[in-house]
Amino acid sequence: MLNFTVGELKSFADKLPWEEILNQDFARVIKRMRTDDGKDWVLHWEIGTDGAVIDAITIGESKKMRLADSNEYQDLSKFEALKLFCFGGDYSRTKLSLESRFESDSGTAAHLARIIDGTRKQEILALTIDERFQLSDEWIDSVAQNRFDMESREAAKQQIREVLLGQDGPPVESIQMDVFITQEGVKTSDLVERLALWGSTVILFAQAKVGKTTLVFNLLRAIADLAPFLGVFRIAETIGKVGFLNFELTDELCRTWARRIPIENTERVVFWNLRGLNNPFRSREAMKEFATTVTPLEIETLIIDPLSGAFIGDSNNNDEVKRFFLMLEEFKVLSGVTHLFIMVHAGNDPSKPRGATTLRDHPDSIWSITKSKLGVRKFKAEGRDVSLEEGALIFDEATGLLRFVEEKTSGSEPVVLKDRILDYIRRNPGANARQIDAEFSGSKDRKSYARDALVAEGRVLLELGPRNSKLYSALSSPTVPNPFFDIGTVEVSSRSPLFIRGTESGEVDLPLHCSRCGFEPNVTSVEELESKGTFCPECTQMDWYLLMAMAE
Repeated sequence: MLNFTVGELKSFADKLPWEEILNQDFARVIKRMRTDDGKDWVLHWEIGTDGAVIDAITIGESKKMRLADSNEYQDLSKFEALKLFCFGGDYSRTKLSLESRFESDSGTAAHLARIIDGTRKQEILALTIDERFQLSDEWIDSVAQNRFDMESREAAKQQIREVLLGQDGPPVESIQMDVFITQEGVKTSDLVERLALWGSTVILFAQAKVGKTTLVFNLLRAIADLAPFLGVFRIAETIGKVGFLNFELTDELCRTWARRIPIENTERVVFWNLRGLNNPFRSREAMKEFATTVTPLEIETLIIDPLSGAFIGDSNNNDEVKRFFLMLEEFKVLSGVTHLFIMVHAGNDPSKPRGATTLRDHPDSIWSITKSKLGVRKFKAEGRDVSLEEGALIFDEATGLLRFVEEKTSGSEPVVLKDRILDYIRRNPGANARQIDAEFSGSKDRKSYARDALVAEGRVLLELGPRNSKLYSALSSPTVPNPFFDIGTVEVSSRSPLFIRGTESGEVDLPLHCSRCGFEPNVTSVEELESKGTFCPECTQMDWYLLMAMAE
């Protein structure tokens, strides 16, 4: 038997003649008369229910009957009359009776009923809310059912919330301020100078492929070797090891990056490569079990990369995100981890972490990496007693090391420009000076200085092309000291044949080397150098003004 909708059942009832519906022991016709136009019969019924007598009027096969009781009038549909008078208001019995009547022609009846039901619903929606409650039982039933479902869901959520809260343990006892401030606590110094307090939970957010994991390896090196982070920020002495939960990199890529980064104390670094494997934070019980394996390893600093690998809940739900961070704080206590760093993906807006707004509320420090329209990576930090203005990140491809350059620091702009020009030359080997300069804004002298410095540092090879054009190609590794890391004492500019930093006369008291072939001209002044010709006599392709003075 088909399970018909309420609308379909009502359409079936409308097909029944009134005499079939009311042809029972409790109802009889007491008067028959024609309508004024003579087309239909008007029947006066006397219906007796529970000792009471109700007068009713039906006109032809109209879908409504009018009841007259104590001079009050009420209209009933055929479905309502059938349910009330034949089945004592029992909906289920009424439904069963109608389904059995129309089962033999159910397909046609159901199709017709759906058309009628659709029209009926449109009529109901055309009414005001108050009119719907007055005129439509179907509307009342539907509202009641939906309210029931909604309230039951909310009650279930509340019960689940109470169960979860019950797992948090007893409330923490209070303590008076005079006692609190005299107690000995943990260190109050910085773990990472200007960037993270001792015992902090830190998040770093950035868009995909901007440099989060590269920064992670720099942080691993800084803590393991107590080396300045990003070449600038001092690291406090730590006793324990540093752990890295890698959820993104494959084993092979992680191994490649680990080999590239120059970490000396590799025994102080512990890896968990978890891509595609069990997530130790998939539940509170799993987290507790993981804490027992971390404790004997003496992990003092833990790095999670990224948050989306560890957190399996709804990242846009503030309650779920907050609860996860509270679980991480519990993990720190259980495992003995003191410092926690978490990598987070940024959304379409690179200035904000992706997900719930509470993601910014819990951490002690928030680091971020953004990428400018010109391709320069920018790093900044903010938080509790943390405030670092945005500066540039310079990347050494050979070692994987990053160096932070504050934008307000003199000389940072040329350094950033050099890095951008070097990146362009790597992507466009053999580019000439005109092509390179056209890619970057700023004065011609600044761009010329940056190109010459890259050649002088041995990071770029300069060759002469057609019509003495200068062609640039990147070298795999520097062949001369890099002044960016404060090695050497001389800078060369194309604005003069030779300029030696810190002198006005141009006197040279150090051996000069051609950065291409290593030829050493035996000269002590600019004038003497220029008298020997425009190009190096050995390789004949290197301009004299690109010679680099190198300390022995």
